[in-house]
Amino acid sequence: MKYYQYLDLDFLPVVEKFKIYISNNNDKIQGFWTYLDTPEMLAFCPEIQKMFDPMNITVEHISIITADIGHTNNRNSIHRDDTNSNVRINIPILNCAESITNFYTTSEDPVKMYLPNGIPYFYYDYNKCTLVDSFSLYKPAALRVTELHQVVANKNHLPRISITVEFEENIDGLLDF
Repeated sequence: MKYYQYLDLDFLPVVEKFKIYISNNNDKIQGFWTYLDTPEMLAFCPEIQKMFDPMNITVEHISIITADIGHTNNRNSIHRDDTNSNVRINIPILNCAESITNFYTTSEDPVKMYLPNGIPYFYYDYNKCTLVDSFSLYKPAALRVTELHQVVANKNHLPRISITVEFEENIDGLLDF
């Protein structure tokens, strides 16, 4: 199974706009996962949809993922997202190249958990998981968010900030080749 695929996208204009957004809206970014008002974000940063236009996919939801000191301990963070989208595209914004995203397998059942802001996810016991793949988010990548994974942030390069984008269309096929 292919867990991720780097994508050649013109993402630097998006990075610059999101750095401005984060700087001006730090009070709105709460915890590891922050849902954004997608129409507002597309108005602020139309470059994000333009980046995906050649792929004929339409942005449906945008969220910010922020790893801080609490996300440097990989033993507590193996999870899979509780979502209807198997594949999303993540875009690095800050300090992402210095972190690693690991993928795992296990035969154990997960425990459904909730982030402090109510976002659900499925947690897995580190001691019962087997590492199968890893990558660094130094450029946009499609990744299987419904497979077991974790972000291990480098404690010397925090916060680690990325955005994750869901689409109206099913983009699972990006990982079929």
